[in-house]
Amino acid sequence: MIYWILRHTGKWHAWERGANKSLCGTITEYDLRMYPAKDIYREAALPAGHVRCMRCTNKMTPTQIAACLVHENNSPEVNDWIGLIRRHLAHKRVSLAKQKVVALAQRLAKIGTPQEPKARIAYERIKALLLTPRFRRVNSGSYSRNLRVLPEVAQVIELLPLEDEQAMQKVVTTLTLWQKITKRNVAHDNGRPAQIVKTILDVQQPEAYIEHLAGRGIDHLAAVFHPNTFNRAKKETSLRGAFDKDGAEYWEELKGQLNVVSDDE
Repeated sequence: MIYWILRHTGKWHAWERGANKSLCGTITEYDLRMYPAKDIYREAALPAGHVRCMRCTNKMTPTQIAACLVHENNSPEVNDWIGLIRRHLAHKRVSLAKQKVVALAQRLAKIGTPQEPKARIAYERIKALLLTPRFRRVNSGSYSRNLRVLPEVAQVIELLPLEDEQAMQKVVTTLTLWQKITKRNVAHDNGRPAQIVKTILDVQQPEAYIEHLAGRGIDHLAAVFHPNTFNRAKKETSLRGAFDKDGAEYWEELKGQLNVVSDDE
């Protein structure tokens, strides 16, 4: 159980019951005797609008993080995923808005709990695609620098509606197939996650699509699930009807044309 201590800096520090210092380690009992706390909040769920010490937050265990979110009326499964995601983000030293963390956790909870193997595999794929920092080069005046960023998380969440339980599962299954066929790793291939997810949702039979491209030497994640690659593949007769949404309509139209020819004869 933790509670929060307000310091003169205006930040709230997490203090575990029975401990002799804050989670971040910057405040000890001696400090509190010298400079008493301005306020103490004896609940784990600190109300919104209060500035927390980020070092304390990053030191929290998944259980402690889940306890801090009980006021949001999330299910236990969602809170478990929130704790797991935030621990990963703290380990990678990147931040993500709370509403995005909760949105991802809600979608993972549709697949299962963190203890279920199927859900854990789904988390590993989503973590590699969305929650692994990428380096982005930006110009800052007279010099350039690399920023560790989590790109396009909001766009991907929009592509995976909460009410569509199959969308997230399809993305996970397709990424697993891609890894198995190409022997590559999602975390090692850079790409635009929103673009990748949108293309995955458009492909109807991903195994045939991926194997076809891999046979032609196209195996990079961003290349396989690029809109241009997808559009070119739709025109190939060897894949016509195998993965394209319009494939069935194509064959019905072709069958109708053949019937017309045979009737004329």
